[in-house]
Amino acid sequence: MPIIEALTAAKAALDISGKISDLVNRPNIDVTEVRANVHQMLIHLVNAQSGLSEAQLEISELRQQLDERERIRAIEADLEIEPDGQYYYRKSERSASKQIQYCPVCWGDKDKLVPLTHSAESTLFECGIHKTKYCTKVYIEALKQQQSARTNRRFSRA
Repeated sequence: MPIIEALTAAKAALDISGKISDLVNRPNIDVTEVRANVHQMLIHLVNAQSGLSEAQLEISELRQQLDERERIRAIEADLEIEPDGQYYYRKSERSASKQIQYCPVCWGDKDKLVPLTHSAESTLFECGIHKTKYCTKVYIEALKQQQSARTNRRFSRA
C-alpha cells in the first residue's frame, strides 16, 4: 500500500510543519528543537516521495498488465476455429484475403499466435513448436485413397 504510506508520511510532515511554525513564533526560539523537527519533517517528506514513486511504478505495471489483457481479448475476439482442420484463423485476416493458420495449442498454452507450416496443397498443417498436425478433409480423403490403392495393389498381385 505505497499510496497509504505516502499519505501517512505527508500528513505527518504537515503536522510537524505546524509544530515548527509554533516553535518559530515563540519569543524564545529553541534552535535545536526547530532543527530536530525540520529534520523529522524532511524524513517524512522523503518517505512520502518514496511511497508515491512506488505507487507510480505499481500503477505503471498494472497498466501494462491491463494493456496485455486487452490485447489478448482483442485477439480472442478475432480468432475462429476452422472446422475443416481444427486450427485457428483471424477473421480480420480472412476478410483481408490473408490465409494464415494458427496453432490452437500455442494460443491456449502461452497466448501466442504461432503460424502453422503447411504442405504445398495447403491440406496438412503443422506447428513448428509442438509438431501437432492439423489435417483437412481433403488430406484425409487423399490418405484414404492412397491406402485403398495400396490395398488393391496387394490383392491384385496375389
